[in-house]
Amino acid sequence: MASGSNLTINSDSIDNGTGRIANKGSGATRLQSRGGITNHGTIAGMGSLLLSGSTMWNGVSGIIASGQGMDLAITQQLTNQGKVNSGGTLTFNQAGSGFVNSGQVLSGGNAYISRAIRE
Repeated sequence: MASGSNLTINSDSIDNGTGRIANKGSGATRLQSRGGITNHGTIAGMGSLLLSGSTMWNGVSGIIASGQGMDLAITQQLTNQGKVNSGGTLTFNQAGSGFVNSGQVLSGGNAYISRAIRE
C-alpha cells in the first residue's frame, strides 16, 4: 500500500496461515471479522491497527504489529502465543472476553487490558 493509504478487510472469518497482511503506508489498517481471526504469519500496519472479531488466535509464529496505536476488539476469546507489538497505545478492553497469553505483548505507549474474570 502507498504512503497514507488505508487497508480494510471485512470478512466472515480471517485465516492468515503463514502469509503476510501488511500496510506499508501510514494510514489505518482494519481487519474486521464477523467470526474469528487466526494468524500464524504477519499482520502489520505502519499506522494504527484495528483487529475485530469474536475470537483471535495468534499462533507461536504469529506477529501482530503496528507503528501507532492498536485496538484488539475481540469479544469472546483472545489467545496469544506469538508476538503482539504496538508502537503506540495498546487497547484490549473487552470485559466479556477471555485472554490467554503465553507469548509477548509489548506496547510503545500505554497498555489497557481488561478481560473477563472466570472462576
